[in-house]
Amino acid sequence: CVDSRVLIINSLLAQVAQLTRENQQLQEQVRQLSAKNTMLRAPPPAIPVRFDGNYRWFQGFVNQCWLLFLMRPRIYASDQSKVALVISLQTEGHSPVLSSWDAFLQSIAAIFNVPH
Repeated sequence: CVDSRVLIINSLLAQVAQLTRENQQLQEQVRQLSAKNTMLRAPPPAIPVRFDGNYRWFQGFVNQCWLLFLMRPRIYASDQSKVALVISLQTEGHSPVLSSWDAFLQSIAAIFNVPH
């Protein structure tokens, strides 16, 4: 009876050792995959194309800006950073509304006769 218990305990210890080795191997695989994953991150989103004031391209330009803002929320956290980007992408004219993204959009939409 004691011998059978010893055999069971030894068998269980061997299984624990095997499971420990397998666990360590899996942890190493996870580390390697994590390292590879950081290399496969998506490229940064493209900056919207410059806007020349053509009302036909206004909504597409605004959509490109919104997409950039959604993909880079830390960079474009403030209205001022959003407006600064849009102003920098203008090829003609400037808007005096610089303190609020919503106010800027309303102002620029009115300038180009785009329903908002």
